Amino acid sequence: MPATVSADVHRLSGRWGRLDMHALGATVTSWAPGGVEQIFTCEDAEPSPGRMWHGGIPICAPWFGSGMGLDWEVPFRHGLVSRVAWQVVHSTSGDDGATIVLRTDARSTRHLAGSDRFPADLGYELRAEADARELALSLTITSPTQPTRIEAMFHPYLAVDVPTARLAGLGGIEYRDFSDGTEGVEVASLRVDGALDRVYAAAAPATVTDASGSLEVVPEGAATAVVWNPGIVDGRFAAGEGQRFLCMEFGNAAAGAVDLPAGGSHRLGIRLTRA
Repeated sequence: MPATVSADVHRLSGRWGRLDMHALGATVTSWAPGGVEQIFTCEDAEPSPGRMWHGGIPICAPWFGSGMGLDWEVPFRHGLVSRVAWQVVHSTSGDDGATIVLRTDARSTRHLAGSDRFPADLGYELRAEADARELALSLTITSPTQPTRIEAMFHPYLAVDVPTARLAGLGGIEYRDFSDGTEGVEVASLRVDGALDRVYAAAAPATVTDASGSLEVVPEGAATAVVWNPGIVDGRFAAGEGQRFLCMEFGNAAAGAVDLPAGGSHRLGIRLTRA
């Protein structure tokens, strides 16, 4: 079954379900295996070049947040590649699943502040594979001719009923919570009962469980985990939206930033699996 392509959104579907990929930032905006949506996007999202929006699965690179693992002050949060359109180089869709591959490079981001801090030939490729049970994302960042330091994170907005949600798998890992400045070691099962912005010193498979079921998120090539929820009251979201998602993020940030040699590459992956 062919993919449906609009100016901005590539939709791949079959009996297994649906995957929507927005060209802006190569952002997954929907994964609905069996017709059940697993990804949240805020009601007032307005994707436009140069901006990010709350929702989907953004790619944060070549820096994350305020660039905690870099030695200079970044001009805005979460990097460059989410703010430009990526090109589709391969796409297939059938009754059993779908695959799409997109690419971009530093030429597409050179008009953005901060781009001059990175090699002019830095390249990015995202491969997404989806079926009725799993969504697998693989991001490869390559620096053909110059050494550089990068951060990269997948930033999934998981469609979760926060009041009934529990997060397991990060127990025993040290964290710093930027919502209140506290530091600690995570407990075996975390309940989200207020604003949360925890950056963890390591990455491990995590499972989010709520009243509707559970979703496992497994990282590959990641050294950092982040758990974020804005809490009940946050002016960036419509009333109640903060209770409808949880961000379970994996990648390489802060002390986990990656030093790429000239000619080197780094592969970062996450796999979302329905229980």
